[in-house]
Amino acid sequence: MHLSNPAFIPRAISVSLLCSLFVAVPAQAVSEEDLENFGDVAQFALPAIGLGATWIYDDWDGTKQWAWSGLTAVGTTTVLKGVYQKVRPNASTSATSFPSGHTTAAVWGAAFLDQRYGRWWGIPAYAAAGVTAYSRVLSDNHHVDDTVMGASIALMSSWYWVSPHDSAISLIPYQQNDAVGVLLNFNGDVKGGAVSRFRDDDRWRYSIVFGPAWQQKNEVTAPTDSGTTFDLNNFKETNDPTTTANAIIEWYAGRHRTLFSFEPFEARDFGEFSEASTFSGQVYPADTEIRSAYRLIDVRLQYGYDLMVGGPWTVEVGAGIAFQRTIVELATTDDTQSSEATSRVWLPLVNALVAYDFTPRWSAAAELSGLSLGDDEQLDANISVGYRFDRYWDAGIGYGIYQREAEVEELYNKAEYELLMTYVGYSFY
Repeated sequence: MHLSNPAFIPRAISVSLLCSLFVAVPAQAVSEEDLENFGDVAQFALPAIGLGATWIYDDWDGTKQWAWSGLTAVGTTTVLKGVYQKVRPNASTSATSFPSGHTTAAVWGAAFLDQRYGRWWGIPAYAAAGVTAYSRVLSDNHHVDDTVMGASIALMSSWYWVSPHDSAISLIPYQQNDAVGVLLNFNGDVKGGAVSRFRDDDRWRYSIVFGPAWQQKNEVTAPTDSGTTFDLNNFKETNDPTTTANAIIEWYAGRHRTLFSFEPFEARDFGEFSEASTFSGQVYPADTEIRSAYRLIDVRLQYGYDLMVGGPWTVEVGAGIAFQRTIVELATTDDTQSSEATSRVWLPLVNALVAYDFTPRWSAAAELSGLSLGDDEQLDANISVGYRFDRYWDAGIGYGIYQREAEVEELYNKAEYELLMTYVGYSFY
């Protein structure tokens, strides 16, 4: 089928094709089973719609890009599942939790549609992929960071392989001098180009930081004034080290850097108390097997200002704010007792970074952020070495620590982790 002017395909066709995925989900109350079934369908349907779109547009180059991006995304996810062997949160024996394959496949289809054929394909496709990722967490098939990693793999695979079709319209963040906006791009192929110095003045960057996190301490008390304090680090540590994924979006504008990050820490474990312990209104007897579920999600917005002008050094100082949501669940393995405690904390931060560019490609950096404010404390520190492959892609490794102490009436939590980090970044101009 050949369309001489595919830009005039009715938008309703692309939207209706994707919205038809939701037919299986009732319009009334949506159950967890409905959402899980939706995700099972969408992981195949979204890539299939992407392939179908290449036929609609008579786009052989698009077919090849669809295949290469999918092979890269699915292949990378499969390899990482074998490398990290993270246990699923549903207490199954399957050690294939990280990354989420359903999310990788769904976002691969959505990212291909968006980047090849434009936002009228992409918006509903990303919505369907987002529901797929949510369904995997809700159904306890995956941790949050599993879906973050799966989505990032698919996005980056598409950014590497896929270029806009002649009819595609894309929106790209844009900044020049004092003007900030969105660039409406028609068939703008932004791939390729010469390597500039390691840090360009004006760009957006997405990066995924992932790797094992070793739990050093995880003290819990709920409620704070009457619960028993215990350390989840003394349980069996079936998920230690856990595997984490931190998604980061940065905007560089001259000396200014603005950062948004989403970082979840999660673990499931089993253990026993040596004496009767109170947690969130329930008294758990001694020597009774208990399963625990721990989730800490750290979302933050930070700003940094570079004090150096030119040269290989970057010395950056700034401030930010973090929102941290913690959920701790305990239950006896026979399900006769269960309880949950949650906390939400807002915490201001100060941050500093020192980096040195050895060459236009190699660099090293040390970063610190944190604050002590009343009953709440935060400390992050990491060192890393990075390599820039070209103008758009960079990667590196590093070591970090993450420490936080937060206290509200419902829950006290003091957690400490050591992290071995790998990161991959992609820059937009």
